[in-house]
Amino acid sequence: MQSPIWLPVAADSDKAAELTQQLELHPVVGQLLVQRGITEAEEVKPFFKPHWDQLYDPFLMKDMDRAVDRLDLAIRRDEKIMIYGDYDVDGTMSVSFLYQFLLDVGHRSLEFYIPDRYKEGYGLSEEGVEHAAEQGVSLLITVDCGIRAQEQVDSARGKGMDVIICDHHLPGDEWPFATAVLDPKRPDCNYPNENLSGCGVAFKLAQGLLRSWDKPDTSLQELADFVAISIASDVMPVVGENRILASYGLRQLNTNRKAGLQALIRVTNRKRPFRISDIVFGIGPIINASGRMADAGLVVKLMLARTLSVAKEYAEQLRNRNELRKEYDKRTADEAREEVTDTDNWEEKNSLVLYQPHWHKGVIGIVAARLSTDFHRPTIILTKSDDVLIGSARSAGNVNLFEAIESCEDLLLSYGGHTNAAGLSMEEKNWPAFTKRFENAIDQTMPEDGLQPKIDIAAELELGHVTSDFYKILRQFAPFGPANHNPVFVSKNVEAFGSIDLLKDEHIRLQVTQDGSTPLHAIAFGMRNYYEQFAVNQQFTIAYSIEENHWGGKTKLQLMIKDIDFSGEKWP
Repeated sequence: MQSPIWLPVAADSDKAAELTQQLELHPVVGQLLVQRGITEAEEVKPFFKPHWDQLYDPFLMKDMDRAVDRLDLAIRRDEKIMIYGDYDVDGTMSVSFLYQFLLDVGHRSLEFYIPDRYKEGYGLSEEGVEHAAEQGVSLLITVDCGIRAQEQVDSARGKGMDVIICDHHLPGDEWPFATAVLDPKRPDCNYPNENLSGCGVAFKLAQGLLRSWDKPDTSLQELADFVAISIASDVMPVVGENRILASYGLRQLNTNRKAGLQALIRVTNRKRPFRISDIVFGIGPIINASGRMADAGLVVKLMLARTLSVAKEYAEQLRNRNELRKEYDKRTADEAREEVTDTDNWEEKNSLVLYQPHWHKGVIGIVAARLSTDFHRPTIILTKSDDVLIGSARSAGNVNLFEAIESCEDLLLSYGGHTNAAGLSMEEKNWPAFTKRFENAIDQTMPEDGLQPKIDIAAELELGHVTSDFYKILRQFAPFGPANHNPVFVSKNVEAFGSIDLLKDEHIRLQVTQDGSTPLHAIAFGMRNYYEQFAVNQQFTIAYSIEENHWGGKTKLQLMIKDIDFSGEKWP
């Protein structure tokens, strides 16, 4: 793996100094605020303390009035409503959120449907529409899917159903003719936050309904944990409205009494307080494992469980599926890595497109993500299903993955997704041509240093300033996530204090000090290659983030080292 370059995050130094002086802040704090677009003193408090009242008016979203009117009518008439969602985390959280919300407002004539990943594939399926018709559904609400399902929506309408679409994926040139189409990415929609998760769009529908009834929407705070899980797992930018929803959602997750989430948290073996990273690496993968290995409907049943005993049974099933997923994941990733390194001149390519018919469909997305990180290249992993190749794609760097796939549209049966992640399918005969065309598309859009890993450095910081008081202020920048990353700092002329331990022959654990400062605990995951260099380099430079480590009933600050520079060349 290439050594990353360190790049300073731009900030207006004059604005930062002015803010620092006005509010008597640590200079680094002023710099961090300006990097996040906070340049006026009156903007600081709302940023540090996100408030529910800052959420946007749901009726700014195109078709919201039509969606609310139709949902209101269905509730007053006690019509049967089906909530149809995707099988991933965002989809299952969207279904769970909207189902629970409708129960909370007194509607009981409800069904939910999660498609089978292997039999039906992604999105609104004809099987799902048929099932809805058989159940006597008159209002079908899609969540986290539906924006490209014109044929299926027409079928539902032909069977006497109205359809409300709640989606956040990119539409095509046209979108389905439905009762209402809620999607902030519609080109004719002026909603201020186009980066809502699928569950976020469902949230806006619920918020709109409550406001139409002249009822406060603060009751939705109890369901914000579903929204936070979706934002984290679907890698949505944690800024603006998303940051507010994530803040309230994490607060709920850390205090909630929902039986399903309590049981799920127990099987993750993670400790409160939960952060976005705990969702991404703990809760999210276990939820995703259900749809990857079997029926994702189990997740919704878990989320809606009324008793802890029932929830524990469902959670244990999820845990078992996740263990099975890990086995398939590791085996497939190892085979894929070997396939890359055994290919002549792979280093000269800007992308990876790998195919084996026996790879498990449920883990190709995870494997694509692992390889895009390992080799720092946009990666597509393909497998075979019912004589068709299906694939999952993950980007690297600043490459627009979706546009590159879209340029190969004539070779595909279907595709969809985001800038950084996508899914696709094709006939097997088109695989070689697609591989070449995709490589050319990436080559044309790749930035000059696109294959070079980067670490964005927020500021240079003296280790003596890493104190509990400093961390209390830093914590107010959270929740961290895409577009609001946990800042990475640099400290120069650092020395190791005491022993340097190699854990599992892979991770480095040590204490560091600078100019006689109080030693701080630090850990460098996966940096075994640096271990021997400590013996010949007394001083070095580190790039790191700051976190709290909760262990054995004690809490201490810990530096999470991102990279180590022994040469003194990465940072001036």
